[in-house]
Amino acid sequence: MFLKKAVLSKSPWNYGCNCNCNCILMVIYGEHQQLAFTRPGYKAWMDIESSQRSFADIASYKGKFYAVDHHGGLAVCHIDDNKKPRAKVFVPSLERISTENESSDEDSEVDVEDEDPMDESDDKGFNENENLYVTIGFKVDSLGDQALFVGDSSSLSLTALSLNGIKPNCIYVTDDDLPLFHCTHNGGRFDMGVFSMENATDKPL
Repeated sequence: MFLKKAVLSKSPWNYGCNCNCNCILMVIYGEHQQLAFTRPGYKAWMDIESSQRSFADIASYKGKFYAVDHHGGLAVCHIDDNKKPRAKVFVPSLERISTENESSDEDSEVDVEDEDPMDESDDKGFNENENLYVTIGFKVDSLGDQALFVGDSSSLSLTALSLNGIKPNCIYVTDDDLPLFHCTHNGGRFDMGVFSMENATDKPL
């Protein structure tokens, strides 16, 4: 079973060096990047039922697991021994919102021509220094003394004071467009920077 990511709800060992049976291990696994979990004493993995597919990230916060799909949808996972494990949509995906908006605006369609930056017919060719995509902002309350790291590899929230050179109340973004990142000579690196929540400014790394 291929695991994309694994997250623990808490340490599997308590201070007495005994197994913590309340610990839960949740993973994103398989070709379709589904959710499953297990815990001490279980002999198998338990799939988590969800209307969403292809999850990109999971995190444990205050005893609950949250999962984000590849379209920006957020789900909270409900694990109860008396009910079937399920992931309930907390924030709908951008794809679903876009589809709903398109269906409501069918009578007012406008044709838009998208410029393909990789178009071979362009005489100037592909400029690696040109920003083909970039994060423009975040809708988040103050992070306080925390620093948030988001990107393809993982999502982490850490206390900035414990990290040398890291600023609090900031979001650190790493490039997540891997196909474009790998196809350029020096790597994409188009969307990497630090977003300050205090003054809403974005600076390059």
